[in-house]
Amino acid sequence: AIRYKWTEIKAVAEFYGAKVASAIDTSVDYIIAQKNAKAEDPEFQKGVDVGIPVIYEWELFRFLDNK
Repeated sequence: AIRYKWTEIKAVAEFYGAKVASAIDTSVDYIIAQKNAKAEDPEFQKGVDVGIPVIYEWELFRFLDNK
């Protein structure tokens, strides 16, 4: 089950200094994906194809919980 809403994930990322983009471009360092991220989503797949690391929501919050 998805634990967090996208608005919560975005707010936390921005709180820690991330700039959140809605599309993949050369400035993207990581893709933050919810558990149900679809490989057929064009933006998700584009990022994966160019080698941008994917961080799933549970990994992000586990990392932040340990700070």
